[in-house]
Amino acid sequence: MLLNLDSHFSRTISDQLFWQSDFKGHQDENETTFPFPGIAGIDLENKLDFKIYFFRKEVKVEETWAGRPEKQLIYDPTKTINFPSPRTSFNAWKKIVEGTAPKWKEREINFLKSLSITIQEACLKKIIEIQALNEKLIETNNVLETFSYTLSHDLKNPLAALQMTAQMIRDRPGLTQEFLGKAGRNMMDAILLMNNMLDKTVDFARSKSYEFEYETVYPERFIENIIDDCSVRFNVQNLRFEKGRILPIDGEKTLVYQLFLNLLGNAIKYSSNKTAPLIGINSQIEEDYVLYKIWDNGIGMSAEETERIFEIFHRLPNAMQFDGSGVGLSIVKRIADRLNAKISVESKLNQGTIFEIKFPIRN
Repeated sequence: MLLNLDSHFSRTISDQLFWQSDFKGHQDENETTFPFPGIAGIDLENKLDFKIYFFRKEVKVEETWAGRPEKQLIYDPTKTINFPSPRTSFNAWKKIVEGTAPKWKEREINFLKSLSITIQEACLKKIIEIQALNEKLIETNNVLETFSYTLSHDLKNPLAALQMTAQMIRDRPGLTQEFLGKAGRNMMDAILLMNNMLDKTVDFARSKSYEFEYETVYPERFIENIIDDCSVRFNVQNLRFEKGRILPIDGEKTLVYQLFLNLLGNAIKYSSNKTAPLIGINSQIEEDYVLYKIWDNGIGMSAEETERIFEIFHRLPNAMQFDGSGVGLSIVKRIADRLNAKISVESKLNQGTIFEIKFPIRN
């Protein structure tokens, strides 16, 4: 019955708030008369089909008349007209009026209007809260996605270094103790790095958002290892590396490492087909931030491509000859956002690329 009632009002009434005291209703399949002729409705949100109905029971009213109200028409043949006859009885005549409910009073109507506004404001507040939660969920998923891609992307570099060192120890007999000591230290550093990456991923998965303690990071300690490992990984024999000032950064060690790993790794990879591949890095203090520049003389990109370079899975049209998935720079951008750093790129097709990263100085 309620569904039929709602369907009826949806077709016949367009007002957001309505009321009436003599609604006839419908009869259901059992032929039961609708018992609530007094009805009011609030249509809170058409898109959600969210409505509230109020009902009043029928109240039978006895009306008393002084004589029968009906009058009969009598024909006058002399005047050839019909005229009403006077009432023939002045006895009290009673009638039971059915199918009505008490009329809605003004204060009741005002209450319904206030209730409608209150409920709509409450619904709007909840909608805003849900939107905020959805935005936070999207942010959390994006960060989690970053670390998920880290496991499959950034771990390849230390794994490649481990593999190369292990193969060298296995295939070259008679290595000096000095070389074995250096190789052992490099392997331990790679293992420690991978453990740190895995720990950060686990920490994030256990928390609602990824939090970290800022510390002073000295990139010079791992930049040379990144250059050596990536040169081997991408088989670049004659790489020229221009190394300027390497200033400390306020950040988190593993995140900063991943950022430089991806930027320097890309610089080496996309310069590897040059006759004289060149990459460089330099830093300086400007105002309240440390400015880092990383450059190369690689394949470069057009101005149109620089606008999309940080999109995940986006690959340059001229980079298809190189291995990759289009993930590295999206990781760089998200890490920069987490560190409140600003990153920008300038590039010319077939001439090279310059990345600028501004790391804020924390007081």
